[in-house]
Amino acid sequence: MNESKGITSSTVFCFPSETTVSFIILIIAALCVAVNIGQNIERSINIIEKPGEETSSPLFPGTQNNDESSSGFGSRQGSLLSYAKLLVVPLISALLLFAVATMIFIRYPNYLKTRSIYNQIDSEKLYAFHQYVQNVSSSLLKKPPEVLITNSMMTANAQAFGTGIKNFLKLDGGLRLLQMKSKRMFDAIIHHELGHIINKDVAKTYFSVSIWYAVIGIFALPLLGLLLVVFYQGVILKLSGRGINVVVISEIILNNLPQLLKAFAQMILLFGTVIFFRNSVLQFREYFADLRAETFGYKDELLNILSKVREKKRSLLDRIKSYHPTSAERTSILLDPSRLFSISLSMCFFTGVLQSLIVNGLLFPLLNFGYLISVLTTPGLDLGNIGFTRFMIYVSFIIPFLIILLTSPLLALPVSGSIGLQSIKRSYSNSISNTASGIATKDFLLVPLLFIAGNEIGYLFIPISNLAPDSVSKFLLILLSHIITFSSIIVIMIASSFAGRKISKMDPICKTFRRTIYRYLTAETIFIAFVMIVTVFVRLMILQNF
Repeated sequence: MNESKGITSSTVFCFPSETTVSFIILIIAALCVAVNIGQNIERSINIIEKPGEETSSPLFPGTQNNDESSSGFGSRQGSLLSYAKLLVVPLISALLLFAVATMIFIRYPNYLKTRSIYNQIDSEKLYAFHQYVQNVSSSLLKKPPEVLITNSMMTANAQAFGTGIKNFLKLDGGLRLLQMKSKRMFDAIIHHELGHIINKDVAKTYFSVSIWYAVIGIFALPLLGLLLVVFYQGVILKLSGRGINVVVISEIILNNLPQLLKAFAQMILLFGTVIFFRNSVLQFREYFADLRAETFGYKDELLNILSKVREKKRSLLDRIKSYHPTSAERTSILLDPSRLFSISLSMCFFTGVLQSLIVNGLLFPLLNFGYLISVLTTPGLDLGNIGFTRFMIYVSFIIPFLIILLTSPLLALPVSGSIGLQSIKRSYSNSISNTASGIATKDFLLVPLLFIAGNEIGYLFIPISNLAPDSVSKFLLILLSHIITFSSIIVIMIASSFAGRKISKMDPICKTFRRTIYRYLTAETIFIAFVMIVTVFVRLMILQNF
């Protein structure tokens, strides 16, 4: 075991990057949020077209027509269309989001370049400055970035940006003065920005930002507009058309306002999930860029720079919008990198929320696709009785089962990538520093509880709300079913704790070190995927009165 050495900046890079993990989770979250918001927009349109009617959709719409005992071509065609409809909105939503995000991402470097005016390399001093930065970049990277120098002598900022294939390093003219005054501090800034490129987080950074802009432009503003129309229709028109009386007011208070409040709560939850994982990507990247610069010997210079940064006290809204951690947070990580080896309780909560969004936004559209294929390949299947059809949906069809099996890792990756990886790192940190053995006892209680809380809140506020219990008895049964979830999270944490203690006896730079981590994470992903499928189907059985 590594005695009393503790966590160093070099050790941090021996583990899977949490910037990359957060980015993968963000992609999954954006995909599922797009589908869920698309469903919400469709529901809002239905409310506008048919006010006062029930707008929730069944999980398996083809089964709703079976009680009518119709067996003609029209019935079969209607059943197929009802399933196909549930596939169109998710497909369009997902394709639209990533198409727009990709367009923004490709054009983003040019946008950032055009925001500044650049100096021509036409003087000896400017050439020497440019060449120095270029030489430093070439010494660290096989493919160095293009160096751009602005004509702003009043600011001393630096920014690495690009698409990953083509990167740029933009330096304000004021950095030339800093280089003359303190070459070490200038080098610290350069190595921090080059650290972003070395860590391969430039593309992840700007694609994360592009996804956020796409979500706002495509979904947030249209959805907000639709909700305002629904508010006008359900409240203003009722008050102006039917007058103010007890019946109208009670109808608005008991029916219209709760629907609107729930819709706004859905927006906050959906966008809040994207914001959280976006900020995780953008904040982790700063910590890792600082630590990368430290590995080149610039820790003291970075601490000196951060100590001189004067920041106003941030409000909650400012912290939500901020892409960067505070200078105090960055300083604490530089002084003690083991702070990155902790279990984030907020990550546990939002991972639970995301799991519910994956089930509603991805698993059920794919399940409907599998059932649609089964109906097409098995004529007359959709004309059977409801019980028979449900049994076939849940148990007998190979195609839906294979689809669920192939997509099940998406249910589990956020859990193993956040709770699993962070538990390994926490256990490793405690083991090599001899401060504790494994993971704190309180975390074994808080982590699964927060995950379950986020999971239930997600199910409660997803747009269609099929998976939220509609009675106290069903709610209690679902709580009992969460014993499986609670136990599985604890099993993951115990396995991760063991893995952390095991790798603490290895040399971090050996290949076996990282392979062991990935081996445990893979096993945890498979295990949690199986558990999640079981718990989802138990939930379905409870809600469908099996």
